[in-house]
Amino acid sequence: MLLYFSVGIPSFTKYIGHDGSTASHHKVKCVEGWTPWMSVNTPTSTNPNDIETSKGLRRAYSFCDEGQQTAIECKPVGTGGVGPSPSPPPYADYQCDLEKGLRCISQNNTQCPNYEIRFACNCRK
Repeated sequence: MLLYFSVGIPSFTKYIGHDGSTASHHKVKCVEGWTPWMSVNTPTSTNPNDIETSKGLRRAYSFCDEGQQTAIECKPVGTGGVGPSPSPPPYADYQCDLEKGLRCISQNNTQCPNYEIRFACNCRK
């Protein structure tokens, strides 16, 4: 005797993101203090730059809204999280700020390190 079980195809509800797109986005989730370290972009030989923005990270992580972010820290992946940030690479335009996130733009096609960032969140803002 053969038994057949119906196996349904899962359905997914798209969440309309902050930028109006229907790409996968995580909702805003404010937890007081520092977020975990986050990274979604990895430099490659064909794209040596690393750009980590709040908007880009939102597609993979849930964390506080931009208006609740009070500080940012940036560091190369795997370098620990205590102490001063390492010096930026001399061959790149490097920026780590709350408004624009992390930007490491290579000036000579040398691959930037793979960076990760985190935000300090004030949920009462």
